[in-house]
Formats: sequence, C-alpha cells, structure tokens
Amino acid sequence: MKSGIKKMGRSRRKKKSKSFIRYFCLLVLSVILLSSVLVGDDTRAYGEGRNAIFKNPINPDYESNDNGVKTSFKIRVLNTLSGEAEYGSNAMSLISVSETDNKKSTMKKFSDILDMDIYSNLCLSANVENSADVERDISLSILLPAKKEGIVSELRLINSDLDIFSGNLSGIDIKYELEGRVITEAERKSGKQIDFNKVKAIKIDGKIAAGQKFEGLLPMEILENKMIVEKKDDFVDDLKTIEEVNTNNIFDFKLEYRYPIKKELNLSVATCHGSERIEDFTNGKIVGIVRRDEESYEILPSDVIEKFPNANTAFSSMFTTDEKKDNYVNAYSFININTKGLQNLVKDSGYYALEKNGEFQEKYHFTVGEKKHIYDGGLELNLGKKDKYGHMLSKVYVEFQKVIHTKDSEIVQGSEWNKFDNLVFAKLQNGDEIIELDRNRIKVEGNVDTKTKGEYSVKYSYEILPNTWISDTCKVKVVEKKESTENRSESGSDSKVKIER
Repeated sequence: MKSGIKKMGRSRRKKKSKSFIRYFCLLVLSVILLSSVLVGDDTRAYGEGRNAIFKNPINPDYESNDNGVKTSFKIRVLNTLSGEAEYGSNAMSLISVSETDNKKSTMKKFSDILDMDIYSNLCLSANVENSADVERDISLSILLPAKKEGIVSELRLINSDLDIFSGNLSGIDIKYELEGRVITEAERKSGKQIDFNKVKAIKIDGKIAAGQKFEGLLPMEILENKMIVEKKDDFVDDLKTIEEVNTNNIFDFKLEYRYPIKKELNLSVATCHGSERIEDFTNGKIVGIVRRDEESYEILPSDVIEKFPNANTAFSSMFTTDEKKDNYVNAYSFININTKGLQNLVKDSGYYALEKNGEFQEKYHFTVGEKKHIYDGGLELNLGKKDKYGHMLSKVYVEFQKVIHTKDSEIVQGSEWNKFDNLVFAKLQNGDEIIELDRNRIKVEGNVDTKTKGEYSVKYSYEILPNTWISDTCKVKVVEKKESTENRSESGSDSKVKIER
C-alpha cells in the first residue's frame, strides 16, 4: 500500500514538473512574441532595408579604363544596422552626364547621400589594375574635399597605423601632400610620423606592369561642428542645429589623371541625418496649408482637410524631379503631388492652388528638408500625427492661397445692405505679386431682403481661369431691432471658412 502511495506521489511530482516546464516554455514564447509586437514595428521602421549610403542613380557609375588601366574610386561604409559593407557610386566625369539629367537632378554635383546615423568605418576605396598586356605609365592624384570657411562639417583622413595600400606596389610611388611638405608611403612605413588629419592630396605615380593591381582603403571621418563660422574668429549668436544648416553639406573629391591624357573625375557625397520609410511618411491625408505670414502657415479648416485624399499617391525621389517612388525619404527627398483633383475640393471654400506665371500648377512639390512652420489654432503642428479632429495627417503638404474671403453678418430690419458688404477681400497672389481682383468680374448670387426677417445666403464667385471658378458663401441674418446683437467684427474671423480655432 505504502509503495503504491509512493508511486502515486512520484507520478504527481512528474506531472507537476512537466506542467511547470510546459508553462515556462509558453511564458518564454509569449514574452518573445510580445517583444516582437512591441518593438517589431520600430525596428522595421528604423532598420529594415535601410541604407547607410544611397547611390545616386544619375551617376554613370562606371569603371574607368584608359589604355587598359582600370580604375575605380568610391565611398565604402559599414551599415551599423545590417553589419554589411556598402559602396557608393564610382567617380565619374561630369561631361558624361546628359543635359537632361543635369536639369532634373535635385542633388548638387550628383552626390550620393550618406546617412550619418547608421554608418561607421568610412573609407575611400581606390582600385587600380593594368589589364593590358604591356607596361603602362600611371600618374593620378586624389584631392580630398577642401575645408571651406563657414562650412558646418569637415571631412578628413584618420590617423592609422594600418597598411592603407595593399596588393602589388612594385614600381609605384605614393606620396602624401600636407601643408608645405610631402611624405612618401615608404617613409611612413619606415617609421616617419604623418598627421593624416592634415593630408590634402595623395599622388600615385610610376609604372604598372601587365596584370599588376593594387588597392587603397583610406579611412576617413566627418566632423560635425555645432556652430557656423560667419567670419574669421566670429561666431553666430544663435547656435543652429546640424539638421537646420546641414541640408547642403556636400563633400567633393577630385581625381586627376595624366595617362595617356589629362582628365578629371569627380566624386561627391552629401550627408543627412536619418531616413524614413515612404509608407510612414505618406501615411494619412494630404495637408492643405495657406500662408499666415512670411515664416508661418495655417492649416486649412477641418471640413476641407477631411475631404482630402491620402498622401500615398504622392511621388518621392531623393535624387531627381522625376515621378519615382523610393523606399525611403530623407532631408534631400523631392515630393511631388498632383493638385488637379485637390483644387476641386477647395474651390467652394475660396481657396486656389498657388499659381505661377498666371497658370494653374497641376503639381506641387517641395523638398523634405525645407521645413515649414504650420499652425492650427496658434499651436505648431507636428505633421505625421492625428489632429484634434481625429484626422491622420501625413507629412505631405500642398500650399494654397485664399482668393475670396467672406464673413457672416447680422443686420437690423430696414438697414442698408450692399452686395459687397460681406466680402472681406478678393485677391490673387502670383509669385511675390498680389493682385486685387476686379469687383466688376465678381459674381454675387443671392439677395438680402432687409425688410424681411430671416437668414440669407450670399455667394461670391470669380472665374480665375476659363471654366475654373473660385467661390465663398456667407450668411446674412436680418433681425428685428430688439433681437439685434452687437455688430460682428469686420475682421472676417466670423467667416464660415475661417481657420479653425
């Protein structure tokens, strides 16, 4: 009997042990799943497929071949998110870029873009190979980006004891040019100290045998300064962030050849901070804005915004004005939005898409780095979030102008009313020019019977282009004297289409 009880006890303990293991495994699995849910989106948004360097598609990106001597020069970085090495475009001749590409490029000097947040181990990769069957003379210079007065960042070589050049270097003479002196690679290897921070150019000369090849990996760093030099020994009082001043931070390399003829190749890289998935950037409705003053804008009324479509129809490109969607956007990205359909949504609210040279612009475009200060009820909006009405706002915006602006009013029976009493303004902005609209061309629909109590609608319309009308409607309330309230402000803040407060 006792042995039976012991067996039952052991059996129960085994069951409890198995249950504990089972529940523990389920707990671990749940924690893993929960963690992936909580951080998965952020990880994907930040890291999945994100490049450390974006290659400019306009670059011919070719390997140079002169009399059998093949050369390539490009930026190499390590992506800290993926752990993979990435390469930029090959240096190229600017004359190899077509005039068409030159006009549509949004990047100066056809630069690649380096994401400063996720790169490490920045190097200039140089490769030289003689594929000919005879010996060749070579002479080339690598000119590092010059430090310019007032620039917010500096690119320089890093001091290193590593072998910068490898492969077959027989017959090859390498020199490092500093301010006022030259140090050879042979001298460096023999122990002579060199401050790579101050190297301005590297010269490679000599004879390269048939089949001979060598390469160089020049470690570099980019130093971002926190203040801008306006004049020598003079700094601005307002210390701006890198994000505010770094949108045109481009480093230019020059490669000069002298075999068999003199020629020049160019290599440029621009820097940015962060990138964002295009689907996150365009998530939500297109945002309509209207100028408030020289530096700020107001969002259009909520009843107008809610009519707007989602912004996932916008086109984005980091490098060109072409309608091309990239996977990611950054401070250099070009956004293009079709405004033809949007105009129909705002025409009865007195708004019109910005025009140029007297013509309707069917497309509105902006660069992501060109930040606009947009307000709603006095508070600056952070686009990409829900507004107070529950509308999901994208980071894509289109600028409109208020052409016809009316106001509601209240008058006493027997008072005089003129048809333009409720028109606050009627004007059109073409570039920097503001034109007052001819009131003789403004159509007024609706009549106010000042002798009869009631609420009347008055519509003001203007044919801005053939078969394109802009209108705004207001209310005029006629009341008995005893019901009359204080006259409303002439400011137009009572308008039906006022900015939501």
